[in-house]
Amino acid sequence: QHRAHVRVLFEKYLNQLADHKSTSQRMLFPEAVQLQPCDIAVLDSIIEEMSQLGFELTPLGAFNYGINSIPVGLEGINPSNLVSDMIADVLESGITIRDEINQSLSLSMARNAAIPYGQVLSKEETADLLERLFQCNNTNHTPDGKKVYTLLSKSYIDNLFQ
Repeated sequence: QHRAHVRVLFEKYLNQLADHKSTSQRMLFPEAVQLQPCDIAVLDSIIEEMSQLGFELTPLGAFNYGINSIPVGLEGINPSNLVSDMIADVLESGITIRDEINQSLSLSMARNAAIPYGQVLSKEETADLLERLFQCNNTNHTPDGKKVYTLLSKSYIDNLFQ
């Protein structure tokens, strides 16, 4: 479920970046995120993409930024951890090309917003997730190459019970 949801959200966020159509949710109480000096340079290089995703960040000085808005659908996620994770993902991968930055940011958001491992879904939620998964461009793997599902043949299953 988690991997399927990561795939669905990844493609949703990529499409939002491509279409420049994301929706922000203003935070009632803006949250501060403290960054390292090396993170500031990375943030400066991706701030436009983050804005297109629905983030609104303002410099507060002394390596601190205020998070005023986050993308809709990220309720319940710690915004400062998410911003830090997104910057760390871009820094770790060392990417510079805009498409790769968009993919890295989309993957980071998808991982943070996806259904947690072990969460039980109702039949309706599972059906909705599967429907959205099979509308994706790649249904077999997560953006980072992990398998989403495996088809087992009847003969394979029969051999398990012998």
